[in-house]
Amino acid sequence: MIPTGGKDDSLQVFDIARYLPALRKAVAEIGEVRLAVIDPAISHVSDKVDPNSSTHVRHVMDALSDLARETGIVLVASA
Repeated sequence: MIPTGGKDDSLQVFDIARYLPALRKAVAEIGEVRLAVIDPAISHVSDKVDPNSSTHVRHVMDALSDLARETGIVLVASA
């Protein structure tokens, strides 16, 4: 869960596609981040992503792979 930044500062489920830039920024700001875990990964994708579509899943996984490569973190995404 992450803060939405709204007036009531309510929490929302982390959506990989929507909040990946915020995660990238947080990793950079914190520094020395070595590990990030997304568990279960399927709970953190938009309902617009078809988990049975290899194209949809690959798009999300490629974005996570790019994040790990660019920041040097180990990223674990469980099924």
